[in-house]
Amino acid sequence: MTGERVDAVLLDAGGVLILPEHDVMRASLRPYGVEPSDGVLTRAHYAAMAAREADLERPWAAYARAYAEACGVRAGLVGDAADALFVARPEWTSPTPWAGDLRRLVKLGIEVAVVSNAVGTVEWQLRTAGVCQVGDGAGVPVRAVIDSHLVGVRKPDPAIFALGLDAVGTTREHALMVGDYALADVWGAERAGIRAVHLDPYGDCRTTHAAPDVPDLAAVVELVRQRHAR
Repeated sequence: MTGERVDAVLLDAGGVLILPEHDVMRASLRPYGVEPSDGVLTRAHYAAMAAREADLERPWAAYARAYAEACGVRAGLVGDAADALFVARPEWTSPTPWAGDLRRLVKLGIEVAVVSNAVGTVEWQLRTAGVCQVGDGAGVPVRAVIDSHLVGVRKPDPAIFALGLDAVGTTREHALMVGDYALADVWGAERAGIRAVHLDPYGDCRTTHAAPDVPDLAAVVELVRQRHAR
């Protein structure tokens, strides 16, 4: 990653900090003959995100099918299992394995805001997961949690990234966006003039975008450490 000093980081929520509630996803898939571990459920999310990126007409249907397949559901049951995941509508309250590295990022003196395409509940989800919140709480304090439903604009629209920049008090040249959805997070940020990295822990989407790939937040911390020290 090249460019100016990094003083602030904008983070997507889903896939970067939180995942669909593991217990709910596991219970939804149990009738279809699988009992996936938390690790398998985590892996399934990123496989499903790759499928979502490849199907712009029915992205969440593609996500659900790929998620079920990655959890080991037999081919003849995948459609029904995917429907069950839709019905379950889990909250995103299971932290990602690297969510704890958010504290290390903040300790660098970096301003952080979450910028999420959501349904009005992402701030509650992050707080419930114990990951982060605005102000005091069990998680890491961040400057803002920007929920697309509440602000009326969604990624990849540059306007939502502008709200993130306002929240962290910096310019686009000194910010970095981190997300697991290349279309919304990476392309959207770059369209807004903000550098971006794509969180792709298993290498599922490496041929679909130009931005650098990172496997986890620890790698982001190291990138930012190098750029913040300039």
